[in-house]
This record gives sequence, structure tokens and C-alpha cells, in this order.
Amino acid sequence: MNKFGSQNIKLALIVSGVLIAFVVLYYTQILAQKIQKRERDIAGLYAKSMEYLANDNNSSGEYGFIFDQIIPQIDFPIIATDREQKEVILTKNVSYDTTLSEEKKTEILLKKARDMDEINPPIVVSYKDSVILNYVHYGQSSLVTELKLLPCI
Repeated sequence: MNKFGSQNIKLALIVSGVLIAFVVLYYTQILAQKIQKRERDIAGLYAKSMEYLANDNNSSGEYGFIFDQIIPQIDFPIIATDREQKEVILTKNVSYDTTLSEEKKTEILLKKARDMDEINPPIVVSYKDSVILNYVHYGQSSLVTELKLLPCI
């Protein structure tokens, strides 16, 4: 084979490899965005569920769906705070040292909630669309974080 043909093959392989790498990275970012949207939707559904519980005048007790279907779907960190954002109401998938004092735990969790707000805006939970009851702060799942870091590896 002549030298000219060999160089063309090498060049074609290099261009193909680079093109495949860019396509994989682009597709990875699209997947990360889709997962992030799903997480946003689940966090919004959770907040709407809290509103429903707060606005339920009949006290019908039909809460099984919320506790059986919505809450188990949450696989990302979530912190619910009061309306002044000074007290933590509940957490899920958030790691912290449980041996700390309540005051220190609250301080750490509120900082984590503020950090989450930089990633996603908090969702407002209100009573009859007029009185703010609390805020739902949520972050990214480890899967989204890993997918977003993939191009850096």
C-alpha cells in the first residue's frame, strides 16, 4: 500500500474517533438534562402533594398514593424548610452527622438547602395559593452529577 493511502486511513480513523467522542459526550449531556427534568417534576409533584395535604378540608385520609407512589420515587437530596427558611421540616437522601446537636444539624442542613438553591430554585408550598407554608429545596442525584462530570474525565 502506498504512503498516501495509509495516511488517509489514519486521518479517517482519527476524525471518526473524535466525532464519536463528541457524539457520546453530547448524548450524555442530553441524558443528564432529561434526568434533571424528571427530578424537577418529582420535586414539584412532592410539593403539590404537600399543598394538597395542607388544603384538604375533608381530612379524607386518602394519602396512601402520596406516601406509596411519590415519596419512594425521590432518589435525589431534598430538604423541606419552614416559610422563614430557618427550620428544617424534613430531609430525604441528605447525608449529615446525626450525632451533632439539633442546632448544629439545622445549621448544616440550611446551608445544604442554600447550596441546593444554586442548582435548582426552591419550590414554594402554599395554602390556598396565598399563604406560604414552606419551601422544598432539592439537589441533583448522584447519577446526574456523574453524567455532568463525564466530559471532564
